[in-house]
Amino acid sequence: MPIDSNDRLRVGLPRVGWAAAGVLAVSLVPLYAHRLVTMLDLFNHLARGFVLANYHRNPFFQTYWQPNWRVMPSLTIDGFVLALNGTLSLLAIGKLFVVLVFIVLLSGLLNLHQAAHRKWSLVPLLGALFLYNRMMLSGLVNYMLGIGLCLHGLAIWLRLRERPATLRLGVFAAIVTLTYLVHLMAAAVLGLMVAGVEIAGLLRRRAGLADWMRDLAGPVLAYIPVFAIMIFLAPHSTRNGVIIFHDLASKIGAFAVVITYDLRAEAIGLAVIATALAGFALRGAVRISPALLGALLLLALVQMAMPYQILTGTAADHRVPIALWLLGCCMIDVVIAGRRAAWLFLAAVLLVGLSRLAIIERQWARDAPVYAEVEAALAALPNGAKVASANPPDAFDSDSDPAALAFILPDWVIVPRGGFTQTLWTIPNQHPLIMRPALRRLADATGPETLWALFAGAGDGAAHDARTEAALAALPGYDYVAFIDRRPFTLTPGDRLTAVDLRPHIKIFRVRTPASASP
Repeated sequence: MPIDSNDRLRVGLPRVGWAAAGVLAVSLVPLYAHRLVTMLDLFNHLARGFVLANYHRNPFFQTYWQPNWRVMPSLTIDGFVLALNGTLSLLAIGKLFVVLVFIVLLSGLLNLHQAAHRKWSLVPLLGALFLYNRMMLSGLVNYMLGIGLCLHGLAIWLRLRERPATLRLGVFAAIVTLTYLVHLMAAAVLGLMVAGVEIAGLLRRRAGLADWMRDLAGPVLAYIPVFAIMIFLAPHSTRNGVIIFHDLASKIGAFAVVITYDLRAEAIGLAVIATALAGFALRGAVRISPALLGALLLLALVQMAMPYQILTGTAADHRVPIALWLLGCCMIDVVIAGRRAAWLFLAAVLLVGLSRLAIIERQWARDAPVYAEVEAALAALPNGAKVASANPPDAFDSDSDPAALAFILPDWVIVPRGGFTQTLWTIPNQHPLIMRPALRRLADATGPETLWALFAGAGDGAAHDARTEAALAALPGYDYVAFIDRRPFTLTPGDRLTAVDLRPHIKIFRVRTPASASP
């Protein structure tokens, strides 16, 4: 591939490194400007990891939970908490893990762009615009770390193209296995990326059947260790044949994964960048890597055919688009010969990036008082309390909703203090911690939306179906019920609950025993 020596965006590795460090530092401002940040599953992971790290020191932990260490993906942050427990606060460990994710993503962007275009450039730092995305807001930090490894893995695959097949296969198999242990879906994305690269090359060469079999055999063979782990070592789901598809509009809407809070403002910013790139393309200044284009097209095709739910994994068709956006930033190269045009382009990208960070900062500042209120109310409960969480049915409609973390705070506040709440995610084939059987039955009978509908919805005096009757019967298994909403609300729960702490966004009630409650 010819390289234009006048390309103003082409710089040496040291300058690229300093630019990436500066981008990282600025990107971390929202993360460290607020004590609690809206990354939902992150706090589930931290609470679970804290229980595992201190399991034998707290009798409440042993009463409510039991370890479930198995060879399965998504254990990275749990292991991170175990490794750093006692050296840093739990919150500091979580934020440090997010920093690690950002570093792996940024370095992966630079690495893959260099492998595809054979030059260091500032162009792949366009991907820094997407460090904060809806996957991050949902707290899928293991998955985002896995996507960063995908970028590195594909770069290594490209660099080893001319090396001996055994070396290429061995190195790639190790990367695939590591990515799988970080996140299963990320390992699948990596395989699709490599397959797309190989298929694109085969089509360009108009290769015969023998070439197709030979070139695609390598990626398949590299996954043998992963297949072996999945079959013989990893726990299997007890749910059979649960595959759910969403409509086409939902799949297309998943591409908005890069929009965090302000659809109009962020879309305008991205449109500015897209317009600039289109202008450069008309002048012949945009180059596209055919190999990465093949990977992107295959991922896009799979995205349109992907189910929403596969066994216990949900939102599967909403996870691929962020990989597509990042891959697209590596696929293109912009050659700008003029100094003025280069500075104008970089200034536009910087302005859009800062505006996106400002939008996040503004929303998190608005959410902070709600989080402080909910956290303070929960922290006032005694250690070891069993607290049922209740939330409205639209609590998790979108990770971009205001104060979405409020519904996760019982896990974050109650569980590390030796308490129990039914909302901590402890799926046996996904998590290294599970509930004791009796507590599992209690949790299954008292879903947070069921409790909300029972007491804050139609009211305690309404007719009950079998599910709500089961919830009422199980309710005495708790000490308290915490009703949480992002909006201020009122609540008249009837005579089964006694008010303890009533605040605009959280209302906590003590559960009255059957003997003291009216029939």
